[in-house]
Amino acid sequence: MKILFSNSRDIFILFITLSLSTSLPHSEVALQKFLDEVNNRLAIVYNRNVLANWQTEIKGANDLVALLQSEVSAQDIMRYISSISSKVKFFKNQNITSENWRRQLSLLPQVGYEILPREDLEFLHAITSNLTLVYKNAKLCSFQNREQCNLTLVPDIQNILKNSKNVLEIEYYWREKHRKTALTNKEDFQTLVDLYRKTAKLNEYIKEDDEKPLDLCDLSQKAIVGEKLRQVMSLGSSKPPKEIIKILFGKNEISMNGLLAYYKPLNDWFFDQNRLNYYEIGWQRSESEIYVV
Repeated sequence: MKILFSNSRDIFILFITLSLSTSLPHSEVALQKFLDEVNNRLAIVYNRNVLANWQTEIKGANDLVALLQSEVSAQDIMRYISSISSKVKFFKNQNITSENWRRQLSLLPQVGYEILPREDLEFLHAITSNLTLVYKNAKLCSFQNREQCNLTLVPDIQNILKNSKNVLEIEYYWREKHRKTALTNKEDFQTLVDLYRKTAKLNEYIKEDDEKPLDLCDLSQKAIVGEKLRQVMSLGSSKPPKEIIKILFGKNEISMNGLLAYYKPLNDWFFDQNRLNYYEIGWQRSESEIYVV
Protein backbone atom coordinates (compact mmCIF):
# COMPACT_ATOMS: atom_id res chain seq x y z
CA MET A 1 0.00 0.00 0.00
CA LYS A 2 1.33 3.45 -0.86
CA ILE A 3 1.93 5.98 1.88
CA LEU A 4 -0.75 8.64 2.24
CA PHE A 5 0.34 11.85 3.87
CA SER A 6 -1.67 13.33 6.75
CA ASN A 7 -2.47 17.08 6.92
CA SER A 8 -0.90 17.30 10.37
CA ARG A 9 2.93 17.68 10.13
CA ASP A 10 3.21 17.31 13.96
CA ILE A 11 1.61 13.86 13.83
CA PHE A 12 3.04 12.08 10.73
CA ILE A 13 6.87 11.83 10.42
CA LEU A 14 8.34 10.50 7.21
CA PHE A 15 11.95 9.57 7.86
CA ILE A 16 14.44 10.07 5.04
CA THR A 17 16.92 7.36 4.09
CA LEU A 18 20.06 7.71 6.10
CA SER A 19 23.56 7.47 4.63
CA LEU A 20 25.71 5.83 7.25
CA SER A 21 29.26 4.59 7.54
CA THR A 22 29.90 0.95 8.37
CA SER A 23 31.73 1.70 11.60
CA LEU A 24 28.96 3.04 13.85
CA PRO A 25 28.83 2.78 17.65
CA HIS A 26 26.51 0.09 18.94
CA SER A 27 23.91 2.58 20.21
CA GLU A 28 23.77 4.34 16.85
CA VAL A 29 23.40 1.03 14.99
CA ALA A 30 20.49 0.23 17.29
CA LEU A 31 19.06 3.70 16.72
CA GLN A 32 19.22 3.27 12.96
CA LYS A 33 17.32 -0.01 13.22
CA PHE A 34 14.80 1.53 15.62
CA LEU A 35 14.11 4.51 13.33
CA ASP A 36 13.66 2.22 10.33
CA GLU A 37 11.12 0.12 12.24
CA VAL A 38 9.30 3.19 13.52
CA ASN A 39 9.14 4.67 10.03
CA ASN A 40 7.59 1.53 8.57
CA ARG A 41 5.09 1.13 11.40
CA LEU A 42 4.06 4.79 11.42
CA ALA A 43 3.46 4.60 7.68
CA ILE A 44 1.01 1.72 8.23
CA VAL A 45 -0.96 3.13 11.18
CA TYR A 46 -1.17 6.65 9.74
CA ASN A 47 -2.19 5.23 6.38
CA ARG A 48 -5.15 3.53 8.04
CA ASN A 49 -6.04 6.69 9.94
CA VAL A 50 -5.99 8.87 6.81
CA LEU A 51 -8.16 6.38 4.91
CA ALA A 52 -10.60 6.25 7.84
CA ASN A 53 -10.76 10.04 8.01
CA TRP A 54 -11.42 10.18 4.28
CA GLN A 55 -14.35 7.83 4.81
CA THR A 56 -15.68 10.22 7.44
CA GLU A 57 -15.36 13.11 4.98
CA ILE A 58 -17.13 11.13 2.25
CA LYS A 59 -19.93 9.63 4.34
CA GLY A 60 -20.46 12.58 6.68
CA ALA A 61 -19.61 13.41 10.27
CA ASN A 62 -22.69 11.56 11.57
CA ASP A 63 -21.89 8.18 10.02
CA LEU A 64 -21.27 5.97 13.04
CA VAL A 65 -19.31 3.27 11.22
CA ALA A 66 -16.92 5.79 9.67
CA LEU A 67 -16.53 7.58 13.00
CA LEU A 68 -15.79 4.27 14.75
CA GLN A 69 -13.16 3.34 12.16
CA SER A 70 -11.55 6.75 12.57
CA GLU A 71 -11.54 6.41 16.35
CA VAL A 72 -10.10 2.87 16.26
CA SER A 73 -7.32 3.91 13.87
CA ALA A 74 -6.49 6.89 16.09
CA GLN A 75 -6.29 4.58 19.11
CA ASP A 76 -3.95 2.27 17.19
CA ILE A 77 -1.65 5.24 16.61
CA MET A 78 -1.62 6.19 20.28
CA ARG A 79 -1.03 2.61 21.41
CA TYR A 80 1.95 2.31 19.12
CA ILE A 81 3.37 5.66 20.19
CA SER A 82 2.97 4.57 23.83
CA SER A 83 4.78 1.30 23.12
CA ILE A 84 7.88 3.10 21.78
CA SER A 85 7.95 6.00 24.29
CA SER A 86 10.43 4.30 26.64
CA LYS A 87 12.86 3.59 23.77
CA VAL A 88 12.52 7.15 22.52
CA LYS A 89 13.46 8.48 25.95
CA PHE A 90 16.39 6.04 26.11
CA PHE A 91 17.84 7.17 22.79
CA LYS A 92 17.30 10.84 23.62
CA ASN A 93 19.52 10.35 26.67
CA GLN A 94 22.30 8.79 24.61
CA ASN A 95 25.24 10.70 23.17
CA ILE A 96 24.00 10.68 19.58
CA THR A 97 26.53 12.28 17.24
CA SER A 98 24.21 12.77 14.28
CA GLU A 99 22.28 16.03 14.34
CA ASN A 100 19.85 14.53 11.86
CA TRP A 101 19.03 11.64 14.20
CA ARG A 102 18.58 13.98 17.16
CA ARG A 103 16.19 16.05 15.08
CA GLN A 104 14.17 12.99 14.09
CA LEU A 105 13.92 11.83 17.70
CA SER A 106 12.71 15.29 18.76
CA LEU A 107 9.98 15.19 16.09
CA LEU A 108 8.55 11.82 17.05
CA PRO A 109 4.86 12.00 18.10
CA GLN A 110 4.18 12.42 21.80
CA VAL A 111 2.31 9.89 23.92
CA GLY A 112 -0.78 12.07 24.35
CA TYR A 113 -3.38 11.54 27.08
CA GLU A 114 -1.74 8.31 28.21
CA ILE A 115 0.91 10.45 29.90
CA LEU A 116 -1.67 11.65 32.45
CA PRO A 117 -1.70 10.12 35.95
CA ARG A 118 -4.05 7.16 36.23
CA GLU A 119 -6.74 9.05 38.17
CA ASP A 120 -6.73 11.91 35.65
CA LEU A 121 -6.88 9.50 32.74
CA GLU A 122 -9.84 7.68 34.28
CA PHE A 123 -11.52 11.05 34.90
CA LEU A 124 -10.91 12.01 31.28
CA HIS A 125 -12.49 8.76 30.07
CA ALA A 126 -15.47 9.35 32.36
CA ILE A 127 -15.98 12.87 30.98
CA THR A 128 -15.75 11.77 27.35
CA SER A 129 -18.13 8.91 28.11
CA ASN A 130 -20.55 11.36 29.70
CA LEU A 131 -20.35 13.66 26.70
CA THR A 132 -21.04 10.71 24.41
CA LEU A 133 -24.09 9.71 26.46
CA VAL A 134 -25.46 13.25 26.29
CA TYR A 135 -25.32 13.17 22.50
CA LYS A 136 -26.72 9.65 22.41
CA ASN A 137 -29.66 10.40 24.73
CA ALA A 138 -30.52 13.86 23.44
CA LYS A 139 -34.06 14.16 22.08
CA LEU A 140 -35.16 16.98 19.79
CA CYS A 141 -38.61 18.20 18.87
CA SER A 142 -39.71 17.95 15.25
CA PHE A 143 -39.54 21.05 13.10
CA GLN A 144 -42.89 20.13 11.57
CA ASN A 145 -44.56 19.15 14.86
CA ARG A 146 -43.13 20.75 18.00
CA GLU A 147 -45.12 18.35 20.19
CA GLN A 148 -43.22 15.38 18.79
CA CYS A 149 -40.04 15.45 20.88
CA ASN A 150 -38.58 11.98 20.46
CA LEU A 151 -36.11 12.52 17.61
CA THR A 152 -32.60 11.25 18.29
CA LEU A 153 -29.48 12.85 16.82
CA VAL A 154 -28.58 9.54 15.17
CA PRO A 155 -30.25 8.36 13.04
CA ASP A 156 -33.36 10.62 13.09
CA ILE A 157 -31.80 14.09 12.83
CA GLN A 158 -28.94 12.69 10.76
CA ASN A 159 -31.38 11.48 8.08
CA ILE A 160 -33.36 14.72 8.15
CA LEU A 161 -30.27 16.88 7.66
CA LYS A 162 -29.08 14.56 4.92
CA ASN A 163 -32.25 14.89 2.87
CA SER A 164 -33.74 18.27 3.77
CA LYS A 165 -33.36 21.27 1.49
CA ASN A 166 -35.26 23.59 3.83
CA VAL A 167 -32.76 26.11 5.20
CA LEU A 168 -35.00 27.04 8.13
CA GLU A 169 -35.43 23.39 9.07
CA ILE A 170 -31.67 22.72 8.95
CA GLU A 171 -30.96 25.85 11.01
CA TYR A 172 -33.59 24.84 13.57
CA TYR A 173 -32.09 21.40 14.15
CA TRP A 174 -28.54 22.73 14.44
CA ARG A 175 -29.69 25.31 16.98
CA GLU A 176 -31.67 22.74 18.97
CA LYS A 177 -28.76 20.30 18.92
CA HIS A 178 -26.52 22.96 20.44
CA ARG A 179 -29.12 23.91 23.02
CA LYS A 180 -29.71 20.31 24.12
CA THR A 181 -26.05 19.26 24.25
CA ALA A 182 -23.57 22.12 24.63
CA LEU A 183 -25.34 23.90 27.50
CA THR A 184 -25.62 20.75 29.60
CA ASN A 185 -21.93 19.95 29.06
CA LYS A 186 -20.43 23.32 29.98
CA GLU A 187 -18.65 22.11 33.15
CA ASP A 188 -17.43 18.93 31.43
CA PHE A 189 -16.00 20.95 28.56
CA GLN A 190 -14.13 23.20 31.00
CA THR A 191 -12.68 20.17 32.79
CA LEU A 192 -11.73 18.68 29.44
CA VAL A 193 -9.83 21.86 28.52
CA ASP A 194 -7.98 21.75 31.85
CA LEU A 195 -6.93 18.16 31.16
CA TYR A 196 -5.82 19.15 27.66
CA ARG A 197 -3.55 21.79 29.16
CA LYS A 198 -2.16 19.38 31.73
CA THR A 199 -1.44 16.82 28.99
CA ALA A 200 0.36 19.44 26.93
CA LYS A 201 2.48 20.48 29.91
CA LEU A 202 3.46 16.89 30.74
CA ASN A 203 4.38 16.32 27.09
CA GLU A 204 6.57 19.44 27.25
CA TYR A 205 4.75 21.30 24.51
CA ILE A 206 6.01 24.83 24.11
CA LYS A 207 3.36 27.45 24.85
CA GLU A 208 2.68 29.65 21.87
CA ASP A 209 2.78 33.44 21.90
CA ASP A 210 0.06 35.45 23.60
CA GLU A 211 -3.06 36.17 21.58
CA LYS A 212 -2.62 38.84 18.91
CA PRO A 213 -3.82 39.63 15.39
CA LEU A 214 -3.26 36.75 12.99
CA ASP A 215 -1.02 38.76 10.65
CA LEU A 216 1.33 39.53 13.57
CA CYS A 217 1.74 35.88 14.58
CA ASP A 218 5.02 34.08 13.96
CA LEU A 219 3.69 31.87 11.17
CA SER A 220 6.11 29.13 10.14
CA GLN A 221 8.75 31.18 12.05
CA LYS A 222 8.98 33.53 9.06
CA ALA A 223 7.95 37.18 9.31
CA ILE A 224 7.25 37.36 5.57
CA VAL A 225 4.32 34.93 5.94
CA GLY A 226 2.52 37.25 8.35
CA GLU A 227 3.34 40.26 6.16
CA LYS A 228 1.87 38.56 3.09
CA LEU A 229 -1.23 37.64 5.08
CA ARG A 230 -1.61 41.26 6.23
CA GLN A 231 -1.41 42.47 2.63
CA VAL A 232 -4.06 39.99 1.52
CA MET A 233 -6.39 40.82 4.41
CA SER A 234 -6.07 44.54 3.70
CA LEU A 235 -7.53 44.00 0.22
CA GLY A 236 -10.97 43.18 1.59
CA SER A 237 -13.38 40.78 -0.06
CA SER A 238 -13.93 42.59 -3.36
CA LYS A 239 -10.59 41.98 -5.02
CA PRO A 240 -10.37 39.34 -7.79
CA PRO A 241 -8.46 36.13 -7.02
CA LYS A 242 -5.67 36.98 -9.48
CA GLU A 243 -4.67 40.04 -7.46
CA ILE A 244 -4.51 37.99 -4.28
CA ILE A 245 -2.46 35.27 -5.99
CA LYS A 246 -0.05 37.87 -7.35
CA ILE A 247 0.54 39.31 -3.86
CA LEU A 248 1.14 35.87 -2.36
CA PHE A 249 3.26 34.35 -5.12
CA GLY A 250 4.48 37.27 -7.19
CA LYS A 251 2.70 36.09 -10.34
CA ASN A 252 -0.84 35.60 -11.61
CA GLU A 253 -0.63 31.82 -11.84
CA ILE A 254 0.41 29.11 -9.42
CA SER A 255 1.59 25.57 -10.06
CA MET A 256 -0.61 22.70 -8.92
CA ASN A 257 2.19 20.15 -9.18
CA GLY A 258 2.57 19.93 -5.42
CA LEU A 259 -1.14 19.26 -4.91
CA LEU A 260 -1.17 16.68 -7.70
CA ALA A 261 1.79 14.92 -6.10
CA TYR A 262 0.02 14.96 -2.73
CA TYR A 263 -3.07 13.22 -4.14
CA LYS A 264 -1.16 10.87 -6.44
CA PRO A 265 -1.49 7.87 -4.03
CA LEU A 266 -5.27 8.35 -4.00
CA ASN A 267 -5.38 8.71 -7.79
CA ASP A 268 -3.28 5.55 -8.19
CA TRP A 269 -5.60 3.67 -5.83
CA PHE A 270 -8.69 4.68 -7.83
CA PHE A 271 -6.93 3.68 -11.03
CA ASP A 272 -6.09 0.23 -9.61
CA GLN A 273 -9.64 -0.27 -8.34
CA ASN A 274 -11.11 0.61 -11.72
CA ARG A 275 -8.71 -1.76 -13.44
CA LEU A 276 -9.37 -4.64 -11.02
CA ASN A 277 -13.14 -4.23 -11.34
CA TYR A 278 -13.04 -3.76 -15.12
CA TYR A 279 -14.71 -0.35 -15.00
CA GLU A 280 -14.56 1.53 -18.27
CA ILE A 281 -12.98 4.96 -18.06
CA GLY A 282 -13.93 7.81 -20.36
CA TRP A 283 -16.44 7.81 -23.21
CA GLN A 284 -18.42 4.83 -24.42
CA ARG A 285 -19.58 4.34 -28.02
CA SER A 286 -23.35 3.91 -28.40
CA GLU A 287 -25.09 1.89 -31.10
CA SER A 288 -26.17 5.10 -32.82
CA GLU A 289 -22.55 6.22 -33.09
CA ILE A 290 -23.22 9.08 -30.68
CA TYR A 291 -20.76 9.38 -27.81
CA VAL A 292 -22.36 9.37 -24.40
CA VAL A 293 -21.03 9.30 -20.87
